[in-house]
Amino acid sequence: MLTIEYVRGIAKERFAKVAIGVSSEREDFISKTVSSAIAAQKKGFAKAILVGDGSEIRRYLTDELEIVHSDRPWFEIVKLVKENYVDAGIRGSLSATKVIKEMKKAFKLTRTHRIALLSTFKGELFFFAPVGIDEGNELMDKQILVEHALNLHKKLGIEPKIAILSGGRKEDFGRSSKVDKTLKEGEFLANMIKERLTSNVKHYGILIEDAISEKATFILAPDGISGNLIFRTLEFLGGGRGIGAVYTDLIPKNIFVDVSRATTNYVDTLAFASFISRAFRKKV
Repeated sequence: MLTIEYVRGIAKERFAKVAIGVSSEREDFISKTVSSAIAAQKKGFAKAILVGDGSEIRRYLTDELEIVHSDRPWFEIVKLVKENYVDAGIRGSLSATKVIKEMKKAFKLTRTHRIALLSTFKGELFFFAPVGIDEGNELMDKQILVEHALNLHKKLGIEPKIAILSGGRKEDFGRSSKVDKTLKEGEFLANMIKERLTSNVKHYGILIEDAISEKATFILAPDGISGNLIFRTLEFLGGGRGIGAVYTDLIPKNIFVDVSRATTNYVDTLAFASFISRAFRKKV
């Protein structure tokens, strides 16, 4: 069973070299990123490397941490990951738009797929996708996300329990053509996964609470917009949190973890990046 204690424990064993981006756009972006890196390194979760404006970072640095100075940290951190200078990279407080654009350019991606590790307010962990508004909006994209999730489960030694969500209860069919379409697609996707990938899959309709109570290890939202709303509601209103979202297109060769810049601290995100690098036996 995946718990935050287990993630932290594996991170300590790994102590991976992890770069994290530091934005200079706001004072709190710098302070929380630097303080998170210091705390994560002190706890033994990762050897943290700060990527950003060196002079700004040093204003908040109270411990010896490696700094990679750059006026374009979104470019530099992707470069560090691509060239395997680090075991993993984390967006940190950098702009999502700039990082994703650079990621697509550097790795020649037409689209990206991210799978997030989320926690409920009770501390229950589960993988979740899509989290980006432009992800998971087509059937093929959803299938790719499930395939990537199963690969993650296999590498992490987790028995998968896949939950497919759609726009209503199954008995709601006929109330709305839009809802009907998502129900049909959810049922089709669940059956396809059962036939081709794993028997441990269930179509829950809109009942995400049932998926959680039945210990789903991966939950797939109907589309990117609803997925992003679920994530934001959990993180900012529901007492849960997003620990990090790994770019699954890059693994196993490269590991990059996304995280909301609105997150209060990145300590467990650094542990998660170290944990993922252990799963794929990556070490520089």
